[in-house]
Amino acid sequence: MLAATFRHDGSRLAADPVRRATAGFALFVGMLLIGCSKPQEISGRYIEHIDARDNPPWRDLIGDFEFVFTHDGEMTVRQIGGWQGIRAHYRLQGDLLTISEYGGTSSCRESGLDLASALYRVRFTSEGLLLQVLRDECRGRREAMPLRPFRRVD
Repeated sequence: MLAATFRHDGSRLAADPVRRATAGFALFVGMLLIGCSKPQEISGRYIEHIDARDNPPWRDLIGDFEFVFTHDGEMTVRQIGGWQGIRAHYRLQGDLLTISEYGGTSSCRESGLDLASALYRVRFTSEGLLLQVLRDECRGRREAMPLRPFRRVD
């Protein structure tokens, strides 16, 4: 909104049409650019490599882990050469990733409690993505997922 211009006697001057048109055009272009920006696409296959020194309390969570995000909001996780994994739904809104596990041999669902839901901030890099924990009650996932960058492999 443009500030009003006043004379010395307190009466208001007419608005400058060029200034008003320029401000309106700048607002229009800004909104157009925001509306046209393409959201990041997370779907694909990623590998996270965890060494024993990265995660000493969770010695069984070492090695290469494959994360597959599908276009329809499904996520699977498996340890390559190890346990068969986790099945979950995911939703990416902006840079917020919500995960809701629903099954698998290593799911975080325990004793009927919903430890399977989590919220992470995602940062896309040239090689893949990085995760930052915002909320996750599942200790193994909370300590393992954000340790190393996920390297995109397809």
